[in-house]
Amino acid sequence: MSDYHIQSTQITQFADRLQEDERSPGTIENYLRHVRAFSAWAGERPVTKELTAVWKEALVSHGYCAGTVNTMVVSLNRFFEFLGWKECQVKTLRVQRRMFREDSRELTRAEYTRLLDAARAMGRDRLVLLMETICATGIRVSEVKYITVEALSGQVFLTRNGT
Repeated sequence: MSDYHIQSTQITQFADRLQEDERSPGTIENYLRHVRAFSAWAGERPVTKELTAVWKEALVSHGYCAGTVNTMVVSLNRFFEFLGWKECQVKTLRVQRRMFREDSRELTRAEYTRLLDAARAMGRDRLVLLMETICATGIRVSEVKYITVEALSGQVFLTRNGT
């Protein structure tokens, strides 16, 4: 195995590649921040799979959530892939998805009513309708843009024809 060390020129070349691949500025910034964090943490130690695994465990022990650790690991793995250091890559943490939200994260009926009453008191009728729609359907905020007159008309048409 070669004696791998991260050089600033490699990070610059990686940034150039990410730009060539038309990654968003935010993605590039995150990847570079994670690679630099690992590099600073590793110091003069040679980069190995074992060292990368120790870094991953250090992130967990410092209280980073699994999703954050995985994001950082993915950034580093992409950097290693760019350099041809595939033997230094590590797997992401396994994250078990929850089927349902914890009850403590759900609005109570009283909280929901207070929100609607506050919006009404401010004269924010559209906000009231938006909150009622989200709460009644369970859609994501990012999906609200798809609730249009045209979409509703299409749904009514489909329902009338029984299809």
